[in-house]
Amino acid sequence: MCILKRFPIIVFLMLLTISSSLSARHKDNVPQQQNQNAAVQLISNANVSKDLVKSIFEGAYSDIKINEKGDMIVNDSWPIYIDIDDQKRYVTFSVYWQVNDSATDEDKLELLNTLSSGILCISSHFDETGKTIALKYDLWVEGGITYKNLIAAEKIFVKCLSLALDKDVKKVIK
Repeated sequence: MCILKRFPIIVFLMLLTISSSLSARHKDNVPQQQNQNAAVQLISNANVSKDLVKSIFEGAYSDIKINEKGDMIVNDSWPIYIDIDDQKRYVTFSVYWQVNDSATDEDKLELLNTLSSGILCISSHFDETGKTIALKYDLWVEGGITYKNLIAAEKIFVKCLSLALDKDVKKVIK
């Protein structure tokens, strides 16, 4: 008897849910499709170029410039260098920081080991002089990525840089 009393309420709620769902789909259908198409533009090794990468960052309102040497630089928390490998398989995000003169070789190696084991998505190395540390992240475009992936990867790289500075407890980086 209880089920029969509640049956009209259950049917009413089901119909209300279906009706709401259908009207929401109809109302938002066209703009949603247009937004999805805009986000699906792909970068691949067939079309990746400095001009394309620069235009994507400009479209995301990022401060990006190409310097006199031809380097693309996004000014975020730090100047982030962007490069495309010769075979157009990946886009590299890099940053170069000066090392404190007081840092010993042991401190530098310890920092590299800490970064390599603690932040797996970036690689790090010192230049030949040992006065500059380079941190980089390679974003593979072979097979295709979206424009949004490119911007998100740069933001993730910036977060990794903050983490790298947190892990530099001996203050090897200036």
